[in-house]
Amino acid sequence: MKRKTAKEILAASFRALAGRRPIDKITIREIVDNCGYSRPPSTGTTGTNTT
Repeated sequence: MKRKTAKEILAASFRALAGRRPIDKITIREIVDNCGYSRPPSTGTTGTNTT
């Protein structure tokens, strides 16, 4: 049995969510959470200073 690639897993997650919500309302976080992946933490390079 062939292992699925990350691209295939994420695409399947997106398709599952698209069946329940409008596609323009689906976020990356929802796609990633839906398939069990975790996003790496932000590097803090957004230009905002929290100190």
